[in-house]
Amino acid sequence: VYKRQELTGPGKCKLRDLADFWVSPDRMPESLNIYFLPAKPEIRITDNSLLVDAGVVAAGSTDQVIRQMASLLYRNLQCEAGENPLDLEGEQAIAQSFRVLMNEGITGWIEKAVHMEFDAKHPELYKVKIIPEEFFFKAQAAIGMMNRQLGPILADEEVLEDKGNNFAGHLAGMNAFSQTGYGMAAVISHHLGDERLRDAGRSVPDFLAAYQEAALLNPVPAPVPGALGVEPYLTVPPLDPEVFTELHALLVRNFPQ
Repeated sequence: VYKRQELTGPGKCKLRDLADFWVSPDRMPESLNIYFLPAKPEIRITDNSLLVDAGVVAAGSTDQVIRQMASLLYRNLQCEAGENPLDLEGEQAIAQSFRVLMNEGITGWIEKAVHMEFDAKHPELYKVKIIPEEFFFKAQAAIGMMNRQLGPILADEEVLEDKGNNFAGHLAGMNAFSQTGYGMAAVISHHLGDERLRDAGRSVPDFLAAYQEAALLNPVPAPVPGALGVEPYLTVPPLDPEVFTELHALLVRNFPQ
C-alpha cells in the first residue's frame, strides 16, 4: 500500500519523490494501493490503485518500473484534458494537437522512454526495441513540417479553418505526437531544467514558450541525431519566429490562463 505519509524503502520513496515532483499535491490521492500480480504485460491505474504486472517488473530495472508508474500517475492525474484533435477543425485542431504534444512529451520524459528496455527472455516485451535517435529524427521532421505549413495556415482565417484538421492528421500520420513531444520536453529539460518543464506543463502556451526559448539555444544548423559527440537534445530546432508568434497567440486564445 502506497500512502503518502507512510512511505518506507528506497523504491517507494523514489516513486513518492517522482509523483510529488511532477503531480500537483491537490491532484494526488491520499493513498494509492500498488498491486503486483501476474497479468497482461502492462501497468494500469484504477480506483486509486496501480496494477503492475509481475512480468513487467521482472523484465525491466527497478528504476524503469518506478518511472513507468510515476509516468502513469502523471498521465492520469495531471495531464491537460481536452478533445481529440483529429475530431476538430480549424484552430481548435491545432491547439489540441499541441496539448497532446505537451502531454505525451512530459509523460515520456518522466518514464525516460528512449532508454526503456526489457529482458530478451520476456515472451512479449522482448519485441520492444527503442532506437533513441528515431525520436529526434521525428522531432526534426515534425518541427520542419510546422515551419513549412503553419505560416500560410495561420496567416489566413479561411485557410486555418480549412487546414487545421489536416495539420492534426499530418502529425498523427507521422506518428509524431509521442516522439516529437519527447524531443520538445528533452530540449526544455536539458537547457532550462526539470522544474521549468514541470511548470510549463501546466499550460500549453507556456510549454510552447519554454520549448522555443530552449530550442533557440541549440546550434544552427541542427546537427544530425546520432552523430558522434552530439547530445540528442541539441538536434531539435526552434520554430521560425513568425510561426512561433502566431502559434503562441492561437494557444493563448484556446487555453486562457
